[in-house]
Amino acid sequence: MRAAWYETNGPAAEVLKLGELPDPQPGPGELRANGVLAACSSMGEPKPVFPYYDLFRQNPVIRPVLVYSMSDAAKAQAHADIARWIAEAKPQFAIAARFPLSDVVQAHLAVERGEKIGHVILAID
Repeated sequence: MRAAWYETNGPAAEVLKLGELPDPQPGPGELRANGVLAACSSMGEPKPVFPYYDLFRQNPVIRPVLVYSMSDAAKAQAHADIARWIAEAKPQFAIAARFPLSDVVQAHLAVERGEKIGHVILAID
């Protein structure tokens, strides 16, 4: 990307550089400027608090997502995008807990309480 930057302090005419830099790649927990922040519903936090001014500076689109009201075409596209991502990125998922199917109620409660970091797995035997 074409960019302007400085590496030392001083008068702009002396320290400002202009040239090409690699496109920035956001890290975990970061949002690219003018990016889209998609949020799914969670019963764990019905009124989420977020750092307004930190987000404000990034100029994001905040898009709530309710799967139940998505069109069939949007769901099909989401399935295709997820399948492509899994095939290309080979993601590794954090498993927070495993429950037998007979403990489905306890598994659901573990998710709703928000105590687990990662995925809760039901084993179907």
